[in-house]
Amino acid sequence: MIAVKSLPALALVLLLSLVTLCPMVAQTESGIKPGLWTGSLAIRKEIESRADPGGDRIKAPTESSAEKDASLQTSISLRLLDQNQGALLDIPEQSMFGYPLDQVFWTDSRLSFSFGALGPEEDLVFEGIYSVSLKAVIGTARSKSWKGSFRISPVQEELYPGETRLQVVAGEDELPGTLLIPESSSTYPAIVILLSGSGTSDRNGNNFSVPGRSDSLALLARALASRSVASFRFDKRGSGEAYAMAESGLSVSLDRHIEDAARIIGEFIRSGLYSRTIVVGMNEGAWIGAAALNRLKSQGLFADGLAAIAVSGERPLDLLQSSLEGLSPALQQEASAITEAILSDRPFSQPSEQLADFFAPQRIHWLKSWLAFDPAREFAQVEVALLLIYGAKDLQVSRPAFERLLDARPQAAARSIPSMNYALKLVKSETENYDSFTNPAYPVPEALVDLLAAFARARPAPEGSLIYVKD
Repeated sequence: MIAVKSLPALALVLLLSLVTLCPMVAQTESGIKPGLWTGSLAIRKEIESRADPGGDRIKAPTESSAEKDASLQTSISLRLLDQNQGALLDIPEQSMFGYPLDQVFWTDSRLSFSFGALGPEEDLVFEGIYSVSLKAVIGTARSKSWKGSFRISPVQEELYPGETRLQVVAGEDELPGTLLIPESSSTYPAIVILLSGSGTSDRNGNNFSVPGRSDSLALLARALASRSVASFRFDKRGSGEAYAMAESGLSVSLDRHIEDAARIIGEFIRSGLYSRTIVVGMNEGAWIGAAALNRLKSQGLFADGLAAIAVSGERPLDLLQSSLEGLSPALQQEASAITEAILSDRPFSQPSEQLADFFAPQRIHWLKSWLAFDPAREFAQVEVALLLIYGAKDLQVSRPAFERLLDARPQAAARSIPSMNYALKLVKSETENYDSFTNPAYPVPEALVDLLAAFARARPAPEGSLIYVKD
């Protein structure tokens, strides 16, 4: 972690006035502390035997040699968060990154947590103690069918030059994020606030429920730094290191994400530390950014611009209605009636079996917020410079869906990035398009970085991107 004294003066002021630094593991400290721990895990699957009437042990009839010999020996990485905030587990050899752990408990000498990715009723429970002599946590890992051991030691995290991990106040909570101040900056640079996409996408553009990692937003932030543009990115509730801020089994509503974004953007604007403040949102993050800026204008706060990348102008309500077309007329009518009731805050009867999961009680608050959202309306009301960016290789957002926003804001600047897909990666084929979602080796297009850097610094659009032309 970068020491506070090594930051540029403007970054130091921001840290002292708006944020709190994350704790880090010091090499001289002993005992279990928040931070990064790395080591190994070795487990073997054990098939239960059953006894015959004579008392002899015999093999379970379904056991196979492959099942009996199933084992895993792998390196692991644990990011231990503050008390009551949980922990994240990486198992790189299994393409698993940032997996949120349950039942995390730790003291100076003991650590325990539950890993629930081995299948139903197979939660792997880790229990370990800290060895002062080895400066490591050593323990067992057990589930119904798996048994083994693990060992992890604290390591000093190496950050990208200019990056600082910090917490930013959002209401009564603090959201974890990363501030990146270009090392070359001796003056007050422009800053870009990056908003991640839908679901549980974190500050780096990764989603624990998708194997592998993309690192799209981390790569974008670092590329902007090479062009002397600062950035801030954060884990929204329910993602990354903020996963425990979402109630178990509940999706965080769009309204809550908008509220958090408005608070964070507002603090950066109020700080007056940057020459320009630009909001950059990726797909649903662009929706959140537009709505957040509309809330801030009622407070007399204005950013200098909004860039929306890989974003659709289709209403969620329209998307839902389209998805219902394959159902029977009776189910379509029932779903429409339930939707109207949700949007009107009226009670409704227990949904049919086919609709029960979608309209489950724990989803109602999220559904109301999502279904009521109208991206075209929000973008039409934004009163800052607006830049709409479309990737020519985007297979997720159609051109007609993107153009709904152009119709809502015909005066907005719109650019196309050749060979850029929905994950903001440079790809050449359909195979690369899909692979880039889980492979950080694919770069963010230089044309995108140059365009955003120019927008952040109020300069003309450079070569590389193209003026978007409607079909």
